[in-house]
Amino acid sequence: MTSSSCDGRAGIAPFLGALVVLMVIALAGCASEEATAIIERAKAATGGKAWDQIAIWHEVGEVTSATGEKSRYEHWQNFHSLATRNIGGGEMDHMIFDGHEAYGCPNPACDPPRPLDATLLKGGAYQVGYGFFFPDRFPASFQYEGSRVDHGVHYDVVKVSPTNLDPFEIWIDSTTHLIYRLADPSRRFQWDLSDYRRVGSVTVPFTEVSSGATVHTESITFEPAGSVSFSLSAEP
Repeated sequence: MTSSSCDGRAGIAPFLGALVVLMVIALAGCASEEATAIIERAKAATGGKAWDQIAIWHEVGEVTSATGEKSRYEHWQNFHSLATRNIGGGEMDHMIFDGHEAYGCPNPACDPPRPLDATLLKGGAYQVGYGFFFPDRFPASFQYEGSRVDHGVHYDVVKVSPTNLDPFEIWIDSTTHLIYRLADPSRRFQWDLSDYRRVGSVTVPFTEVSSGATVHTESITFEPAGSVSFSLSAEP
């Protein structure tokens, strides 16, 4: 019988081809274990089990576009279902994702609704809702992509592949274990996170920058389950 372990040694196989396969499997397993450990350290550094107690995330702030225009936003998210409601500053900036279907809306009552890509919206909700901190709720695979340096800071990069959603990268400061960046592997999007502050028992970024647009969070509160509706038939 052959065996392998994450210290880099692979068991003896009767044929070279089989040995190569076993080594690849062993290395992939090591990368997955390291990636999971990195995500767990990031969760521990920013609140640990306190994250598990969050039911509804409620956020208010301001968005400054690349050309300087400012708009207000308000955002709610159910951390157990990824259901999301967002109110923006312009027409059709309102959005509802009920956990299954997604709609753009001309007003908070979402009347009339315009269907949106639910899978795309769920992927975004997974990212902004720290879905990778809850693998028991939202299954995903984690792959360690190596260490990278940006502006003199060393980051551990983990590729997250949520089940049935597009994969993305998380850049985590190897010293503080704070999340610095979320990015599509092809760089179609990239969010840089900063200005970490304590909210209750968790530590979260209050500034996000992407493609020249800046999101400044002003307040974050945690609300009990059932405190806001994520259906089309009711306003928050």
